[in-house]
Amino acid sequence: SYDPNEFTLGITNARWQELSTNPALPMFNRALQGRYPPGSVFKVITASAALDTGAFTRVSTFVDPGELVVEGNIIRNFEREVFAEHTLEQAIVKSINTTMARVGLELGAPTLSQYFSSLQLDSLPYFYLPANAGQIGNPGRSRVGLAWSAIGQDQVLFTPYAMAFLFSVLANDGTAQEFRLLKNQPITSTNRVFQSETVAEMALMLEKVVSDGTGRAASVEGLQMFGKTGTAEIAGKPSHAWFGGYVQDFDGRDLSFALLVEEGGIGGRDAAPIIGQFFSLLPRTSTNEASVSTVIVQKID
Repeated sequence: SYDPNEFTLGITNARWQELSTNPALPMFNRALQGRYPPGSVFKVITASAALDTGAFTRVSTFVDPGELVVEGNIIRNFEREVFAEHTLEQAIVKSINTTMARVGLELGAPTLSQYFSSLQLDSLPYFYLPANAGQIGNPGRSRVGLAWSAIGQDQVLFTPYAMAFLFSVLANDGTAQEFRLLKNQPITSTNRVFQSETVAEMALMLEKVVSDGTGRAASVEGLQMFGKTGTAEIAGKPSHAWFGGYVQDFDGRDLSFALLVEEGGIGGRDAAPIIGQFFSLLPRTSTNEASVSTVIVQKID
């Protein structure tokens, strides 16, 4: 990182060279421009689409033998865990790869791609800053590609902003609301993505992720938090650790957030605790304003 005040005071040529040639890219705006595989956080889209279309319910049951074979390609759970009989809710709370890949195969590539676009995750943000759009890629090219896409791998890429925006839709009762940088800037477009019933069911699951599942390290006493962990694998490099979600009534506001520990390990172990620490330390002031905001927190190792 660096102190932006250096530029207002007049930066030396030596300091500019130091920043602009640093291999860690401190001047690259990862929050808006960095594109990363989301890993298991994408399961939120897969599960929401499954509920919204009526293909599955929160209590739909599955049997996990520990691996799913798709056209000769094997999908396994984290640390090769076997979960036996369980529900869709437990598949989200425990982040079961095999089940969520199976759900994605049942939904099909057109449905997943349609919800991805409805969530505006493949569109540029509305504000005038350099940014990149996310992508779902081409999950319909094969059943293998679809299965891996449903759990946030293959060709799927997110910016941290896009992930925070995803959870703002759930925090806003299923409506994708135009993001504004300025408080009094008018909202010119909204788009309902999920039914209210879908949002309510997802809230039950995402709250349990924090209270009983992979996101327990993010919990803060007295704060209602909903979230999902993600561990995104990269060939030849350490995994990205993600935690995305939202909190209700934090100082009178509903806040969505995304946190990325770049090449930092495991979502539940390395990202979730930072979110817990962040909300524990974030000061609260008295306010009656209720809104959905997007907070992006990053820790770059």
